[in-house]
Amino acid sequence: MTGLQNIIETAYKNLPSEKKLKPWSYINHGVGLLKNEDELNCYLSAYGKMHEEKIHSALSTLTNIEEIFGGQYQVIDWGCGQGLASLCLLDYLKENTKPNNPKKIILIEPSKPAITKANDYLKASLDNNTKVQLVDKTLDDIILSDIKITEPITINFFSNILDIESINLEKLTSLIKSNLNGEQYFICVGPLNATSTRIDEFAKLLNFTEKQIIGKENGKLKTTRGTIKLLVFKIKGNEIQIIKSIYYPPMPTNKNYLHILQKELNKINTNALSNIDKIIEYYKQVVFLEQIKEPAIEQFYSYNYEINESNEIVVDLESNINFLSIFKSNIKEKFPKDLNISIEIEINSKKYAVLNYTYLFDDIKDINTTSEKVKLKLSDFEINYGVLSNFEKSEEEIDEIQKLIKEQNNLENIINVFKEKIDNNLTFANNISFALSSKNPALSQIYSELKKINRQNVKDGSLLYNFLLNSSIDNKIDNLTEDDLIQLSVMDDSQKKAVLTAFNNKLTVITGPPGSGKTQVISNILANAVMQNKKILVASKNNQAVDNVKSRFERDNNSGFFLRFGNKQILENTTLPDINKISVIKPDLEDNSIQIKIAQDKLNEKRKVKSENKRKLELRNELQRKLPELTKLFENLNIEIQNLSSQNPLLELFRINHQISTIDTYSSQLKKSKNTLELKYSGLGKLWFDWFKKRKIASEFLNSINEFPIEFRNYFKNISLPNQIEEFRNGTVIINAYKKTIDSLESIINYINNYTKKDNELKKNQQEIATINNKIAEINANEQEIRKTIASCEDEIIKLSKIVLKEKIENKLFNASLSHINNYKDYLPNNIPWRYEEISQFENTTKNFLEIFNINCVTSLSAKASLPLTTELFDMVIIDEASQCDIASAISLILRAKQLVVIGDPLQLKHISALNKFEEEKIKEHLQLSSSVYLKYKEKSLWDYSESFLANAKNNSTTVNIDKHYRCHPEIIGYSNEAFYIPKRNLNLEICTNENQFQITPKGMIWEDVVGTQRADNININDAEIAKSIEIATKIANSNPNISIGIVTPFRHQAIELHNKIPVNLKSRIVADTVYKFQGDEKDIMIFSLVVTNNSPNSKINWIDNVVPESVNVAITRARNTIYIVGNKEYIKSKSTLQKPLGKLVDYAGNLN
Repeated sequence: MTGLQNIIETAYKNLPSEKKLKPWSYINHGVGLLKNEDELNCYLSAYGKMHEEKIHSALSTLTNIEEIFGGQYQVIDWGCGQGLASLCLLDYLKENTKPNNPKKIILIEPSKPAITKANDYLKASLDNNTKVQLVDKTLDDIILSDIKITEPITINFFSNILDIESINLEKLTSLIKSNLNGEQYFICVGPLNATSTRIDEFAKLLNFTEKQIIGKENGKLKTTRGTIKLLVFKIKGNEIQIIKSIYYPPMPTNKNYLHILQKELNKINTNALSNIDKIIEYYKQVVFLEQIKEPAIEQFYSYNYEINESNEIVVDLESNINFLSIFKSNIKEKFPKDLNISIEIEINSKKYAVLNYTYLFDDIKDINTTSEKVKLKLSDFEINYGVLSNFEKSEEEIDEIQKLIKEQNNLENIINVFKEKIDNNLTFANNISFALSSKNPALSQIYSELKKINRQNVKDGSLLYNFLLNSSIDNKIDNLTEDDLIQLSVMDDSQKKAVLTAFNNKLTVITGPPGSGKTQVISNILANAVMQNKKILVASKNNQAVDNVKSRFERDNNSGFFLRFGNKQILENTTLPDINKISVIKPDLEDNSIQIKIAQDKLNEKRKVKSENKRKLELRNELQRKLPELTKLFENLNIEIQNLSSQNPLLELFRINHQISTIDTYSSQLKKSKNTLELKYSGLGKLWFDWFKKRKIASEFLNSINEFPIEFRNYFKNISLPNQIEEFRNGTVIINAYKKTIDSLESIINYINNYTKKDNELKKNQQEIATINNKIAEINANEQEIRKTIASCEDEIIKLSKIVLKEKIENKLFNASLSHINNYKDYLPNNIPWRYEEISQFENTTKNFLEIFNINCVTSLSAKASLPLTTELFDMVIIDEASQCDIASAISLILRAKQLVVIGDPLQLKHISALNKFEEEKIKEHLQLSSSVYLKYKEKSLWDYSESFLANAKNNSTTVNIDKHYRCHPEIIGYSNEAFYIPKRNLNLEICTNENQFQITPKGMIWEDVVGTQRADNININDAEIAKSIEIATKIANSNPNISIGIVTPFRHQAIELHNKIPVNLKSRIVADTVYKFQGDEKDIMIFSLVVTNNSPNSKINWIDNVVPESVNVAITRARNTIYIVGNKEYIKSKSTLQKPLGKLVDYAGNLN
C-alpha cells in the first residue's frame, strides 16, 4: 500500500458513518475550498484514489525518470489541495526507481486547512534535505517571487485545477513564461467530463499549436476528440515538446459496439428507476456488452467479397447456400441468433477471428437476400479484444492496433498491420467469414438472472442492498468461539479466525495467499455449517476451484452429502448419482441420536482438557511477560529504600534503634500538654499566664525534653528550641516549642512509616517474583507433557470431529423426508421451471431439499441451472477465487445469501474484461451514476470491491489474513513474501516449511542464466530458453519417475512451442502452459521461462512488470520443491528495478547463490 493510500484509508476511517456512503455530497463534489478536517477527509475518501490513478498515469509517460529525478529538481504543486500530486510523485518514484527527493516543494493553495495538511503529510514522507514552501494564495494572486526556480529541473503539477473557471489562464501563463528557467515539465490532469477545454487553452497560451497538442491523433480527432484529460509536456528554452495527450472521451473507434450499446440504453427509462435499479441496470448492461463482445459461434462460413466504388465490402449471402439455409432458418427460431461477420487470420494452422462486426438480429431480420447484399466499410470492423489479449497484448497495445487499422484503406494493409503486430508468418485466405452468433452462454446465465433482480426483491437493509450501494452495515451477526467449532484438520490461529469470522460476520473478506490452506478453511466452514444447521453454498467462477473444495471436503467425509451442482453434464454425472447414492442407503440408516451425544460428549471433554492445558501455557506466557515488570519494580523499590536511608541518616538511626510506638507515645504526651496549654492561654487569661504561670510551664516543658533519650535531645537541637526558662518570653513561645518538638517526632514517625511501607512492598514484590518463578519453573518442567497432552487432544478432536460430522450427517439423512429429496431431484437436469406460476413451488421444494442437503457447491455461471433466484435462500454464500471473479456475476449469488464470505488473493491474476473504460462510463452516464465512483466493474474484482465495502462496516471491518505458508520451499515463498505480500499488503507470511521437508535436489530457487534471442518483435519465442527448459524437465523426469513437473511462461507463443518440444513419452508427466492456465495448480518442480532478452521490445518486459505483475507471483508459487528460472539475468537487471517483480526476482535469486 502506498503512502497516499494509507492517508486515504485513515481519512475514510475518521469520517462519521453517515458521510462514508457519499463523501462527495458533503463537499459540493470537491469544487469549493475545504474548510475543516471533516471536509478534508471527505475529499480524500471521494477523490483520493482517482487523483492517484491520474497522476500515476501521467508520470508513467515519462520514460526517462532516472534522468529527470536522479539529480537535483524541485516541484511546484499548483492548487495543491492536500498535496496529493506531490505525494503521488514520491510514491511513484519509490516504486519505479531509486529516486532523489526534491530539493524543494512549493505548495500553492488558498485553503489554509488543506495546505497545512499537505505540509504535514509531506513532512512525514520527506527527510530534512527537502524544503517545503507554503504559498497560501489563489493562483491569480501568485507573484514571481513565490515560485522562484532554484534547481535545473522543475516539475509543475496542475491536478484538477486548470478547469476552474475563475482562474485567469492568460495571467497564469504569462507568469509561467517569465519563470521558464532550466528544464520544466508540466503535468496537467483534468476531470472526466466532456465540457471543459481549459487544458487545451492553457497549452495554446504557452505557444503550443493545435497540431502539437493533438499529436498522433491529428486528422482523426477533428471535432469529435472530446477534451484533454491528461497533458504532459516539457519546455526547455525555446524547445517545447508534447510528451503525451489523452482525451475524454477517447475516440470511439468501436462504433459497432457503441451502436449496439446505445440501442440497449435507449430502451431504459432512467427516470422510472430507483437508485438500486440503476445500479442493477449498470451491471446488466456491462454483462450484455461482454456477451456481445465474446459471442458463442459454432461454425464460420467463408464468403468471397467485392469492393464497390464506395470502397465497401459487398457480400452476397446467397453465394453460400449452406450458410443461407442456416440464416433463413434462424429467422424462424424462438431465440434467434445475431449475425457475426469476421476477418480471420491463420497462424500455425489455427484460425483467429481478429476483426468482427455484429448485426443484431433485429437489424438484419428483414433483409431480402435475393435483392439485397450485405455492405460493410472496413472501418466498421472492430478488434476482437479477447483474441488479441490471447497474444499477450495489453489494452494500450490493442488500442494502438485498432487505431492503425482504422487508418488503412484496404484489406491488404490491414493484414500487414496484423503481420507487423502479431506474427509475420500469418496468412489470410482473402475471404470474409459469416456465422450466427449467440450471446456468450456462460454470461447469458448471469444476464438472465440480473434481469430478474430489481428493487422489489432487494430488501432494504439486506446484504445485497448494502453491497450494491457500498453502504455501511452492522457486520456482527453471531458470537461463536473456538469451543463451538468442530475441526476436520489441524488449523493455525489465522485459519481458525477465518472460520469463526465467517460465522460471526455478515460479510467476511479473507486473503488466502498461495499455500496458506484456504481450501482447508472452506472445508472446516462447511463441516461446522452442518453442525450449526446453516445452509451454505460455495461458488466460484473457476470449475477447478469448486472441484478442489469438494475434493478437500471428501477427504474427511466421502458420504456424498456435499453436493456439486453445475451445468447439465455435471448434474447428470455427479449431482444426481450422489443424490441417488444417498437415497439408496437412507432406508438402512438408524436413529443415531445416542451415538451423536456420546461422540459430542467425548469431543467436549477433549476440548476441555486441551483448553485447560493451553491455559497453562498461556498463563506461563502471561507470567513471563509480567516478570520483567515486577523485577523492574523490585529494583526501583530497592533503590528508593536505599536512597531514603542514605539521604536521612539521623532518621534512619531512630528507625533502627526505637520502636515507632515509643516515639508515638512521646508525641502523644507532648500533644496533650500542648492542647492543655492552648486552652489556658487564651483571652484575658494570657496576661495572667504570662505573669504567674509562664516560668512553671516553661520549666515543665524543658524537664520533659530532658527526659528524652540523648539522641532525641541531640536531634531537637536542629530545631532551635529555647533551652533556658528566660528565653520563653510568653505562652506563645512555649506553645511553638511544643509544636516544633511534636513536628520533629512526627517527621521521624512519617519516615519510619514510609520506609516500612516501601519495605513491605519490596517483600511482597519479592514474594510474588518467587511465586511466579516457581510457577514458571513448574510449567516449564511439565511443558513437554502439557504439549503432548494438547497435541494428543488436537488429534483426538480432529478424529472425534469427523465422527461427530459423520453421525450428524447420517442423523440428518435418517430424519429426512425421501419425498423432499425426490421432489427436488425431479427438477434435474432439464425441468427447472421458468413460468412464473411454477416458481413458487420450485422455491419451496428447493428449501425443503436444502434443509437436508445444507452444504453445496456450484460455479457462479451455472447456479441458475439448479437453484431458484430466491432472496436469502442460503444462510451463507462462500465465493472462492474472488480475485478472478467480476462483480456482476456475484450479484445473483449475494441475493441468495444472508452472509457472504469472499476469499481470494489480490496479488494473483485478476478477472479479464473485454469492456473498455469509455463504454463503462457511457453506461454510468446514461444511468446518472457518474458520481458513484465505487462502481468500477472493469477495474475491480469482486475481492477488491468487497474489501472496500467491508471497510464501510460499523464493526468487524477488517479483512482476515491467512498468514502462514505450508506449500513451497522457504526460498521460493520468500521471494513472494518480499516482492508482493510485505510491500503491497503489509502481510508478512510466516513460512512454516523447512529445508528438510523437500527431498528432491537441487531444491529452492535456481536461476539458469540463458541469453538467447526473441524470434521477432511480435513472436514471443526464445528458442534458447525452450531448449534449456526442456533439457531441465526431461532430465528431472527421467531420474524422478514419481514427481510432477510444469513449465510456465508469461507468453502464449512460448507455451505452445514448449508443449510441442516435450518428448512424446513425457507429455503425461510434463505440462507446459501460460501462467493463466497454471493458476490454482501446483507441481513438485516448476520451470519459469521468461522469454524477454536483449532484442525484445521494451513493451514485453513492461507488460510483465506493469500490466500483469501478479503473473510472476503466480508462476513462482506453483512450485513446491524447486523453481528453475530460465532467463537473461543481465537484461532484466538493466530493464527492471527492485520495485518491480522481475527486477526483484533477479536480485533475490542472486542473493541466494
